[in-house]
Amino acid sequence: MMAVPKPLRADARRNRVRILEAAVEVFTTKGPTVPIEEIARRAEVAVGTVFGHFPTKEILLEAVFLDRLRTLTDKAQSLRDAQDPTSAFVEFFTYAVEETTMKLAFLDAQATTAARAGTDAGAAVDRAVAQAAPTLHSAIEALLDRAQRAGTLRADLHVPELIPLLVGASRAMDTAGQDQAVRQRVMAIILDGLCSTRSKE
Repeated sequence: MMAVPKPLRADARRNRVRILEAAVEVFTTKGPTVPIEEIARRAEVAVGTVFGHFPTKEILLEAVFLDRLRTLTDKAQSLRDAQDPTSAFVEFFTYAVEETTMKLAFLDAQATTAARAGTDAGAAVDRAVAQAAPTLHSAIEALLDRAQRAGTLRADLHVPELIPLLVGASRAMDTAGQDQAVRQRVMAIILDGLCSTRSKE
């Protein structure tokens, strides 16, 4: 029988959270080749503490992707029973695009297999996506289904179409930079194309 992992002490839990948060920032800005030492410095912990939680960089990268994908899943599930299904979909879509730490997960997870073939980082991404994708896709599909049954969302929109749209919208926001007026107009245009009854302002 497999041994049940012991629950982490409070200080160990805090360190794990700090390491994951630092890793998200560093991997997002510098990519998966960044040294573990830099992540440890950002998290203000010893390198040995990082390796104590994540024995290899690939395990850490996998944990980062899982954490970010689960955050999206939690958001989608929290909106599943919202009174207004259209507003729930819009809120989730906007959150997924504007959650900048998710950009790494979506962009890398949707990269071509050939581009990542044979790389440990690619394998870590694949493992994370394989673990998290079914639950995430189910949560998103529930949001889509409710809005479509309400007649307010394109009937031909499903998860396989939505994820590339989220990636594209995220890139569009990067191009818009920090101009909030432009960002809001871009988001409104994208949503107008998805929601069949959104008013054209």
